[in-house]
Amino acid sequence: MAVPAFLLCLLGLSHHLALVLGNSSGAPESACAWMSPWHEPYTEAQAGPPPYSFRIYETDFLAGSQVAESFSGFMIQAHDGSGKVTGTWPSSQLTSAAQPMTCESQNDTVTHVSSALKQVVPLKWQAPLDFEGDVVFKAAVVKDYTTFWTDVTSETFTLRVP
Repeated sequence: MAVPAFLLCLLGLSHHLALVLGNSSGAPESACAWMSPWHEPYTEAQAGPPPYSFRIYETDFLAGSQVAESFSGFMIQAHDGSGKVTGTWPSSQLTSAAQPMTCESQNDTVTHVSSALKQVVPLKWQAPLDFEGDVVFKAAVVKDYTTFWTDVTSETFTLRVP
């Protein structure tokens, strides 16, 4: 039975560039518990809606998307309806801008590789073989060292066993 792999893109929505001072090699394991960068000195997440969103495609990336808001770092997980982290981010399916990390189980989270500015990061997530139900992607997105958003959330989608 084939399991769908979803292509996920994190997109910036408005035009702005910023100096980036971030964790250049990806989120540390300590970020797993809070899905937050915890930069020192500690800074609160931005209030209000983030200027970032998810676009989810089953197999194809939509060419020609208009994006401009740059970001330097990210950490993304898929959560089932009960809030449990689910699925994996196979390293063979990731671009050079992303790497898997382990929070609750192997490769259940994906993060940035460098603090270089990004506007779009195509990602492939692997759904679990035995799961049927609702899933949502949740992220922390870092614009620069002191400007970041947590709980950036995709629309809920449903996985069905064929």
